[in-house]
Amino acid sequence: IIIIRPSAIIGHSQSGIMFGKQGFYYACMYLTKGVPRGFSPKINNFQLDTVPVDYLANFIVKVAFDNDLTRGVFNVCTGYE
Repeated sequence: IIIIRPSAIIGHSQSGIMFGKQGFYYACMYLTKGVPRGFSPKINNFQLDTVPVDYLANFIVKVAFDNDLTRGVFNVCTGYE
């Protein structure tokens, strides 16, 4: 059994396109209070842990076709912190 645990999934890494507005979109709008794209407020070292949908899809395909992997848990997230 292989378990893949992604953090919040967002739009495409290059185009930003996402299929519909989901809960995460509304949470970001609330946190930024509608601030224009490219600007974000600094909230005491607060970071949103997100994963672009294309990155996650590529990771799933890679794991699915890796014959050396038979089990494991993968936390797919932004970084080490």
